[in-house]
Amino acid sequence: MSSFRRNEPLMSQLPVPAELAPDLKRVDQIIAERTTARPVVAGIAGPHLGAGAGRWRAVVALLAARLGAYAPERAAHAAAAVELIYAAARVHDSLVDEAARRRGQMAAQAHWGSSAALMVGDYLFALAAAEMALAPDPRVIAAYSRSVMAICEGQLAPVTSVVPLDVARNQYLYRAGRIDAALFEAAARAGAACSELAPEQADALGRFGYDLGLALRIAADARDYEGP
Repeated sequence: MSSFRRNEPLMSQLPVPAELAPDLKRVDQIIAERTTARPVVAGIAGPHLGAGAGRWRAVVALLAARLGAYAPERAAHAAAAVELIYAAARVHDSLVDEAARRRGQMAAQAHWGSSAALMVGDYLFALAAAEMALAPDPRVIAAYSRSVMAICEGQLAPVTSVVPLDVARNQYLYRAGRIDAALFEAAARAGAACSELAPEQADALGRFGYDLGLALRIAADARDYEGP
């Protein structure tokens, strides 16, 4: 199963504050403007882009931004950036998923070809970088850059053993922390930067984002082992 899909059903059940609806609509608008005019990008990335209340990384960024001097447009660009990073990572993840079909749908590379999917993933990363520049704050760029590096590190560090237990647990937490939790942490830090929160506040929000992302991953994995 794809590294990035396990927690989506669980996250879709979480409530989103009603006051975020206009902000999320703006995030949807930004992402649509950047992607829908390009057929190949829309065709490959479309299933990975999500929308509205399903954008939980964007929700974290927007909520963090509302804790300080809220600048809606800056926050929207930061929130769009994290969703574009997530979509890019999911497109790239599809390239290393050996299954030709996943959940009854063709994988991106099976329809378009691996080269096109790779380029679209790279293109989405570039779009995310452009959104970071519109935030703008070097702390936003730094947070998201670290998260992209963490995702790559996590993908290169599979869980290779189940015994001894402490080794398996540490491998699992390392991988989950980088693939899932790091991007939530980055979203929280980016939101904090957009609202000019103090460094200690940004650190606290970053820890919250990391713990939230890790908890969602653990909960989703635990659900995989539930009986009928």
